[in-house]
Amino acid sequence: MLSAGSRTRVTGLLVAGVLLVSVVGCAGSGGKSAQQAQQARPAQPVLMRIGTVTVDPHQQNATMAEFKKRIEAKLGDRIKVELYPASQLGSIPQMVQGLQNGSVQALVIPSGFYGTVAPAINVIDLPYFFANSESAFKILNGGGDKELAKYLQTKGMVPLGWLLAPDRLVISRSPIAKLDDFKGQKIRTFPGPVAQGEINAWGGAATPIDTSEVPVALQQGTINGVASDVSFFHSMKLFQTAKYLLMAPKGAVTAPFMVSKTWLDGLPADIREAVTKTAKDAIMNYEADYVRKYAEKAMAEMKQGGLQVVEPLPEFTDRLRAASKAVHDKYVASDPQAPAIYDGLKKGIAAQAK
Repeated sequence: MLSAGSRTRVTGLLVAGVLLVSVVGCAGSGGKSAQQAQQARPAQPVLMRIGTVTVDPHQQNATMAEFKKRIEAKLGDRIKVELYPASQLGSIPQMVQGLQNGSVQALVIPSGFYGTVAPAINVIDLPYFFANSESAFKILNGGGDKELAKYLQTKGMVPLGWLLAPDRLVISRSPIAKLDDFKGQKIRTFPGPVAQGEINAWGGAATPIDTSEVPVALQQGTINGVASDVSFFHSMKLFQTAKYLLMAPKGAVTAPFMVSKTWLDGLPADIREAVTKTAKDAIMNYEADYVRKYAEKAMAEMKQGGLQVVEPLPEFTDRLRAASKAVHDKYVASDPQAPAIYDGLKKGIAAQAK
């Protein structure tokens, strides 16, 4: 018969043996179980932060909300889209830099704001290049952006599509009905040399300032007018201060749905394809119709608020066109890639005109 001490030692040995068997068993099959558990655990969703500088009901914000709804419905919990309107991700230069390094996954701002890092994109802002924004929308989304898209990828950015906007016009505190009326007028423009060159060529003083500062600057007289489009004038309520709308040059204002190349290239193939297709679909089958209706409504409301429309006479238009030629020439000489991009889009414009 075992003594009490012996029984205690045997019991301890038995327990240790059971534990050892358990440990060995886990060592033999636990690797596989851990791997299975890891595979069963859902992966972290892909994060897609999208920045804009505008506010509702602007088409950029409405379209990104639509994109978020569509892509999350398609991919479920594999992607999480976060929307940051009104420059919540930082100033425009900060957001563009974030886009290039991948810390900002997507950005929707007018093309002119990329001019400081990708000068050749300023082709879109050239006065009297595209007949109007509708023409630019169709050409750019119809494959005409091929050379431009390749160029932008070398800058770390990929355009997934080009949003439609109303034509580029000039809203001002005092009427502009002839070329001499531009003299002394400080007009807010996009920061690129083409947008500034346009206003300067017409005798005005191009004044690029941050989007958030525009309404106050116009109220205080720091600027006398703004070159942009009806949706911007309306959503920022600029028509409450500036009461005159010059219907020129009717050029293009388009905002690319731009994503970070670093981020896009790092996505699983199926998610990358879904993001690319859904972006284009949201633009072509939602945004275009939205902005056409919104522009009509916005114009009606601004006129009711006292906005006066100034239609340029033929002589005025001819002088604007003639002064703009130097801006085209400077653009073509501004970047080694500019001539190919310019000529490629010109072919698209000629083909559209047939």
